[in-house]
Amino acid sequence: MLVFVIICNLLLTLLNLYVLKCLWDWRQKLKATHLILENIVIQSHGMLATAPERVLTSQRTTIALKKNYQQRVIYLQQVKQLLLLLSFILNLWQKKPRKTIF
Repeated sequence: MLVFVIICNLLLTLLNLYVLKCLWDWRQKLKATHLILENIVIQSHGMLATAPERVLTSQRTTIALKKNYQQRVIYLQQVKQLLLLLSFILNLWQKKPRKTIF
């Protein structure tokens, strides 16, 4: 009977050691994962800390570019009108009948 109890205790001890080893491995994996995630948080915080300022700067730049574009469109329309007028005047000048000496 004593031998049976000793064998059962040894088996339980071996089972506990196996469970302990599995838990220890799992703990190490969790620790490594924690370190990786902590580094990601630190790096992303550095990038995202200035995000609101960058968004505002980008919005201001976009507004300025839209205004500049609108001014250029108006200028381009004026140049087109001027070229059409010059073309019209040139056509009129070329069609004007000239007096001949003969």
